[in-house]
Amino acid sequence: MKVIENFLSKKDFEHLKYILIDSYTFPWYYNPITIGTQKEKKNELFFTHNFLYDKNKVSSFYSIINPIVNKIKSLENVNEFTRIKGNFYLFQNKKIKHEKHTDQDYKHKVALYSLSTTNGFLTIGNKKIKDMQNQCIIFDGSLEHYATTQTDTKERVNINFNYV
Repeated sequence: MKVIENFLSKKDFEHLKYILIDSYTFPWYYNPITIGTQKEKKNELFFTHNFLYDKNKVSSFYSIINPIVNKIKSLENVNEFTRIKGNFYLFQNKKIKHEKHTDQDYKHKVALYSLSTTNGFLTIGNKKIKDMQNQCIIFDGSLEHYATTQTDTKERVNINFNYV
């Protein structure tokens, strides 16, 4: 597992943050089911944006994530990206722990890039990693993991990259 702070240059990070969070024009879509669950759960407010789904680019905004894609490729042996999905969690009055899961049913790696610093976190095995903006966590996708929502900020935003 790698935890890389200051993953992008300040300029690239600020540009991405502006588009995804501050511009109010980026399309986020309501998703009633968080990964690892099969049914809608009351009060789990969650929005997503698929950049790449089943190895196909499905977003006209794909180019904005190129700095992250290129950086991951420079650090990792990437054959191909299989899914890239943005996640936008809204403020919750209490922490909600999502279910343990793996993102895919096949051997893969995960890179989770954070745009927000919050009191939410990601847990992989016994290791708890706090949300920090411009941080990328790279790990073996076969490891079960889970995240929590935040209670200290309006939003928790990250981009999940699955690759082989």
